[in-house]
Amino acid sequence: MKRISERRTKANVVSFDISDLSEQEIHQLFKDLPVKSLKQWLNYYVGKEQYEICKVIKEYIDIKSR
Repeated sequence: MKRISERRTKANVVSFDISDLSEQEIHQLFKDLPVKSLKQWLNYYVGKEQYEICKVIKEYIDIKSR
């Protein structure tokens, strides 16, 4: 049982901090994702309070939802 809890702890350390990327690079990361994935990423970055990334993701959600 100890190993399972250790794995969960390690998974919590995983970070997707892309705030140091340029805006163009951030656009490249999200432009081809489906809306469902974009919404999941949007929720993730809202929770991390990375609103500049959220702005980019929201633009693609709006474009693809038309």
